[in-house]
Amino acid sequence: MSFFIFSGLLVAAALLVTNTFGTMKKTLQPVPVRVRNNR
Repeated sequence: MSFFIFSGLLVAAALLVTNTFGTMKKTLQPVPVRVRNNR
């Protein structure tokens, strides 16, 4: 039982991290492009 609960928490944490990284990439996408163009 504890193993299933632990695996479920790991999956939920992974989904949360990927979701937050996806939103961060969407919001921070224009900044690196400007830096590349300036270089």
